[in-house]
Amino acid sequence: MAGGTILSERDTGRVQTMLRWFERVGKGITPNMFRRRNISGGDNFKGEIFEVIEAGTGYGIYSCQKKKLISDEWDDTDSEDKLANDYSEGSNADVMNLEENDPVAVYTPALGKYDRLLTWLIFDSNNVCRRLGIPLVTTPRLARAVSDAGASTDLTCNLILNNGNPAQVAELGYHITVYARIKGGGNLNGAVPKIESGDDMMVVNRQGRWEFATDFQGVEVCDCYTAS
Repeated sequence: MAGGTILSERDTGRVQTMLRWFERVGKGITPNMFRRRNISGGDNFKGEIFEVIEAGTGYGIYSCQKKKLISDEWDDTDSEDKLANDYSEGSNADVMNLEENDPVAVYTPALGKYDRLLTWLIFDSNNVCRRLGIPLVTTPRLARAVSDAGASTDLTCNLILNNGNPAQVAELGYHITVYARIKGGGNLNGAVPKIESGDDMMVVNRQGRWEFATDFQGVEVCDCYTAS
């Protein structure tokens, strides 16, 4: 055809692929959705920082507050927080912690209040836009015992939060149950190292279960005597 352009076989295949994709998953997507939520991908992709407020509706889901980088704090050397709350559109959101993508049945949240996540947006299997994140938390982390070790293999502790203080009542990380691995069996009150109220111990969270980062050794009690 005069003045026309004939597509190559390769370009024809690309057009067909795009049409199939749109027919399958793209019908409900509008340009406004991409512009408003910054999920167009490619050069426009951007990660965002969110901070945990409290537990969300499901295992591994957290209600979070969006953060922004304070330009004046970039070169700060006075230990000031370089992030502040961002109250722009979408400033509060539910975020799934990718480290808790397959949580255990008896679940305890892995994150505490003030923990931060690097996040981005993705569509789920029903084409609902969700926010996922990777925690910016050093693990293992500290937890403080609220009592002496007792006749059990677990102990109640308060997580040391990102502000440097133990979690308080109604804060995530308050009164978490931490489980111990005791070589030789027995309970924590008969194992070493000994734990007393107020001791700080290293703990890790494995898919929703808090455990002491160190192994304990059961102490074997025996009757001692002096040969005559």
